[in-house]
Amino acid sequence: MTTNLHDLRKEITQISHDIVALLNRRHDISQTIGKEKQRLGLPLRDSVREAILLQNLIDGNTGAYPPQAIEILFQTIFDISVAMQASEREDTTTQ
Repeated sequence: MTTNLHDLRKEITQISHDIVALLNRRHDISQTIGKEKQRLGLPLRDSVREAILLQNLIDGNTGAYPPQAIEILFQTIFDISVAMQASEREDTTTQ
């Protein structure tokens, strides 16, 4: 394995760790939003907000990822966020 390949793999590993850290930060904020929605009596899922954010992300993407990939990635993130908010609601209502 060349040094260049090794260095590139190290960089990919670091970027992957950074992505996980950002996902965890996003989760913390999402959970706070979920609690506020519960307090206000709002549903967990806001399809209009998701669609606007997704379109904004696609429109702002200047990299190599095609729009379909951005959509798949973020739809998965949205789905996981809503599921985790729902789990948090269940935990607080059963206590």
